[in-house]
Amino acid sequence: MEELIEEQKYAKQIGSGLLGIFWTVLQREMEEEHYTNPGPFGRPGVVPIKNETASDFKTELLHYVQTHLNQNLTLEKVSRSMYLSRTQFVRRMRQETGKSFVKFLTDYRIGEAKVLLQDSDWTVSAIASFLGFGSSTYFQAVFRRVTGKTPSEYRKTEKTG
Repeated sequence: MEELIEEQKYAKQIGSGLLGIFWTVLQREMEEEHYTNPGPFGRPGVVPIKNETASDFKTELLHYVQTHLNQNLTLEKVSRSMYLSRTQFVRRMRQETGKSFVKFLTDYRIGEAKVLLQDSDWTVSAIASFLGFGSSTYFQAVFRRVTGKTPSEYRKTEKTG
């Protein structure tokens, strides 16, 4: 950067090369699902979990879901990240939450969607992407199935401020 600012001889070539390398690395990280798209700058009012023991299954699960919310979260991926077999994970899910993983994840995402629809001006499409839904259409269908309203209808009736 200093060379570029001071307009030294090869600064533009070096800068262009570094930028190209950066984009290549970023593309590779995204393709290998190592990059977490932050989406809009986080949900308004989200409070990170603190002062909980890491061994608490429910807390660890919630933290993982919050951290990877916009990704395609599968039972296999989450159980692996929590160092449990699929069977152990399913058993713990039922014991600790009383729900299946899909039901837990759907309930969490719809809860977050409700907050975003009430407290933000994000588009439905941005909310769907931020919450890890494959498409806006799928998000709207799931939201309607769970709440009985479309996201737009919900926003009209529940919007604060």
